[in-house]
Amino acid sequence: MKEQFTLRDLFNYFGTMQQCLDFIRDRRWPDEITCSKCDRVTPHYLRSDRKAFSCQHCGTLTYALVGTILEGTRVKLFDWFYVVFQFAMTRTGVAAKQIERELGISYPTALRMCNLIRTRLEEVPEMMTTKVECDETYLGNSRRYFGRKRKRGRGADKRPVFGIIERGGAVVAKSRMAGV
Repeated sequence: MKEQFTLRDLFNYFGTMQQCLDFIRDRRWPDEITCSKCDRVTPHYLRSDRKAFSCQHCGTLTYALVGTILEGTRVKLFDWFYVVFQFAMTRTGVAAKQIERELGISYPTALRMCNLIRTRLEEVPEMMTTKVECDETYLGNSRRYFGRKRKRGRGADKRPVFGIIERGGAVVAKSRMAGV
């Protein structure tokens, strides 16, 4: 079983700007970057003075942050990765005030970061937009048949039945005895 990604892992993987940019490059261009000027697939190296990768052949710059929520940001990339990490580790999200206190940035900046991340999290792929409803019940061993009061709900010697229905679709119900 894979362990949970921790704050220590975040510091190890994304501690420097180069690590953050390399991560973004690897996600945007899994193979190599195609140069827009010489139209070749060539190795690009990170420029030390900019957040850009330079073509090894012609020197044309490719900016990894263009077209992302990080485009034009002055906030450190690690801070962005930290806020995304915070959103991933909580069920209900993170308050902008908390981000302001933890990173030492202004409230409007923290609010903008949180809102941009929330907006991207709401953009769900097409296949995940199906709405389903789930419910469970327990069947068997009622008091009416045995004449004495039995334990109710979970932990009782009843058979659990779990049902899932896709809105506009068919019902799927599954029953399984404990230990079978």
